[in-house]
Amino acid sequence: MKIKIGRVLAGAGVLFLVAIFLLKSSVLALHQVALKGNQFTPKEKVRPIIAPYYGHSLLIPLYINSLRSKLLSEFVHCDDIIVRPKSLHSLQITLVEKKPWASFWVDGRTILVADDGSVLGASDTDMSKFDELIIVRGFPAMYFQEKRIPKDFVQHIHEVLAALKRYIPGTSFQLQYQDRYNWVILYHDTLPIYIGTIKDLDDKFHRLQSFLLFYNSQLEPKPIDYIDLRADKKILVKYGETL
Repeated sequence: MKIKIGRVLAGAGVLFLVAIFLLKSSVLALHQVALKGNQFTPKEKVRPIIAPYYGHSLLIPLYINSLRSKLLSEFVHCDDIIVRPKSLHSLQITLVEKKPWASFWVDGRTILVADDGSVLGASDTDMSKFDELIIVRGFPAMYFQEKRIPKDFVQHIHEVLAALKRYIPGTSFQLQYQDRYNWVILYHDTLPIYIGTIKDLDDKFHRLQSFLLFYNSQLEPKPIDYIDLRADKKILVKYGETL
């Protein structure tokens, strides 16, 4: 029994020495990192996090001082980050970024946000491949200084989208934020529909649905300047001038 215990201890000691050798020697020293999947994550933001690992064993970022955990903590707009060895001296980092859900127009820039409110960042990327990307206007720039926009605003947008899909599906529109008590729908991207707060959306959109069915049934419908759903149990319509 003592012999077996001695062999186990000896084996553990050898493994320990091998581990120390691999951690301290230049055999597995990290010299290069390849980055993939970073459509919305600038390399300039990744480099400072990776920099302390260069010249040290790549076992450290893989198993001891987790590089993956640090990157996930910093980049909340990623669903996952995969760190794998590419060679004895290089790592492959793959960012699995969340998909754009809303495009916010802020101070002449397009800022993309995922459906949980994670800010993907400013982008001039072609968004045509992303289905049902909602355009939101009027949000103050200060909301995009954090990694996520406020949860209540995200919830408000989800509620408006859900109501629109129930009552007027298949229609193009944008959202206009004025303040937390005043939201506007830009029907067909141009016609303002004032909905006010996010309360009683089913009632508001039911009224809107009934009016649009009536309006679209007219042979020569009058032009409309705006529709107002903010009055209780009413729908106010401001008609434009006809030629």
